[in-house]
Amino acid sequence: MLATKLYAPSARPGLVPRPALLHRLDEGLRLGRRITVVTAPAGYGKTTLITSWLATRAEPFAWLSLDAGDNDPARFLTYLFAAIQRLTGEAPGASQDGIAPAALAPPDLVLMPLINSLSGRESPLLLVLDDYHFVNANYVHECIQYLVDHQPAGLHLVLVTRVDPPLSLPRWRVRNQVNEVRTDDLRFSPEEAAAFLRGLTGLALPDEAVALLDARTEGWVAGLQLAALSMQGWGVDQAAAFIRSFSGSNHFVLDYLMDEVLRQQGPDMREFLCETAVLERLSAALCDAVRERQDSRSVLVRLLQTNLFLTPLDAERQWYRYHHLFADVLRMQSDNAHQARFHLRAARWFEAHGEPAEAVRHTLAAGACAEAELLVRRGETASAAASPVEAPGRTEPLSQRELELLRLIAAGLSNDEMAARLVITRNTTKWHVRNIFGKLGVASRTQAIVRARELHLVE
Repeated sequence: MLATKLYAPSARPGLVPRPALLHRLDEGLRLGRRITVVTAPAGYGKTTLITSWLATRAEPFAWLSLDAGDNDPARFLTYLFAAIQRLTGEAPGASQDGIAPAALAPPDLVLMPLINSLSGRESPLLLVLDDYHFVNANYVHECIQYLVDHQPAGLHLVLVTRVDPPLSLPRWRVRNQVNEVRTDDLRFSPEEAAAFLRGLTGLALPDEAVALLDARTEGWVAGLQLAALSMQGWGVDQAAAFIRSFSGSNHFVLDYLMDEVLRQQGPDMREFLCETAVLERLSAALCDAVRERQDSRSVLVRLLQTNLFLTPLDAERQWYRYHHLFADVLRMQSDNAHQARFHLRAARWFEAHGEPAEAVRHTLAAGACAEAELLVRRGETASAAASPVEAPGRTEPLSQRELELLRLIAAGLSNDEMAARLVITRNTTKWHVRNIFGKLGVASRTQAIVRARELHLVE
């Protein structure tokens, strides 16, 4: 038995305090949640958060770091009972010599002695299963499912994983039995990023440089750490210049994402990722068009389930985008000829679906300037014929999409907020806004709102 699997990693020096997350974990215990699930991609500080939290708790805890070998049911159960025995001095249902595979019984029979022994505890016991994403054996999942469903009051289970486990999470949510911490919760704020970078580099970076790096990494802790590695020994001015050009091509970021993420995927998934990396936003239909396949919806669902740096853009989960640094790395896996082909397929799809700005952008990215010029002309012709709303006193009409954006401008939404509301890119939003200003003969949002009210286009 490998003893180090039963020990929690040591707390790292100079950790950034995360009181809000620690409070959420505390609340899960106070409210009697049966299980805590911490789910996020590689490098978001999941294990670090849990070890920091355990250091603040008085309850004893048992720790088990999982790996691919724990898909062997006998090995998993042996380590599970050993982790608890190390804390309680008892090993119900198992011995230090392990469990013979032939002797494996259904999970209820194997776990019943453990559950009974823990049910009499006066103080709760925390059981942490780290790296649960390595588990794909149904028997192990069934054991965890049974343990949670019949959990004694003296036990609280913590799963740390990169992917959502195939357990009854929806049912547990409805019953208020699960406490969850997810990717968005673990992202560093600009203030946390500043403290983190200052601790690693010793540099008091300007606020705008920190905000830019936090935005580039999207609060991804590993991305911030890899950027800090590159800035070791630099001055503030050199570091600020580096941040302005920081991307997935940085060799530390590239090596990390290749080793921790891409190489862990099967050939079909890697192919999908590389083929769709040219897209700033993804939908099943768009991905089907780019790949010339019909299975993209199921692949996107798997990507979302495995937390593979994919972010939903709408509540219906029809549109998604990749993490910016991850997309940079993916694009580096394809040559220019392949990327041009994917861009042109995307352009044809966007044109067919009434988004000429995106069609032009992808066509230009493919290097097809003459075709892009034709798209612009066709788009102008289509816009004039698409049931336009004439602005009195103007010869140029506003399209229905431009009217939508004009109303959002009047409501005070920013370009980013409008892009999110309409599920379009920021560049497309800016393109439409410029067109609106030109058609209304104005130079600012305030002037556009005044002019639109004069023309009764908005209230």
